[in-house]
Order: sequence, then structure tokens, then C-alpha cells
Amino acid sequence: MGGEAHRCIRRRMAQRWSLTAGLAKGLAETASGKPTYADPVIAFVTALRLFAVPQYEGATNSETKFVLDGVRAQWPDLDKGAVGALEEALNSVALS
Repeated sequence: MGGEAHRCIRRRMAQRWSLTAGLAKGLAETASGKPTYADPVIAFVTALRLFAVPQYEGATNSETKFVLDGVRAQWPDLDKGAVGALEEALNSVALS
């Protein structure tokens, strides 16, 4: 992958990571008094899967690997189910 493409990917990921702070603050209580996600990291990874993954449609395997590596580096002890769902979603939109 060329240098410009790699820089573009890094810029996209930096934008995605900047959502973390806003998302963590946005974990609002529901009518039952409890937030939908008790863990802000799980909420972020879920939001990443639901909202950011569609932006990666047609991405290469190396681009999707970059996303997963970033998530795993940031949260090495993250619930495997959340990471697995993200990985499955990314694989479904990536070019093979």
C-alpha cells in the first residue's frame, strides 16, 4: 500500500477515534433508568461496527486489519464478542 493511502487510512481512523470522548459522554439513561450499554468501550465498539464499518465497504484486508489492530491495541482486554462482531462486520464489507 502506498504512503498516501496509508496516511488517508490513518486520518480516517483518527477521526473515528475522536468519537470516543463524545460517545462516552452520550451514554444516556433510558426510560428504565439504565443506560443501554453500561461499558462505554463496548458502546464505542458497537457504534464503530454499526456506523463506521459501512464506510469501509470495498476496503482492502490490510485497511480493515488496521482498524482491528487499533481497537485491540487500545483495549487489549476487550470482550472477545465485541471484537468478534466488529471483525465479522469488517470482513463482510472488505474486498477479498
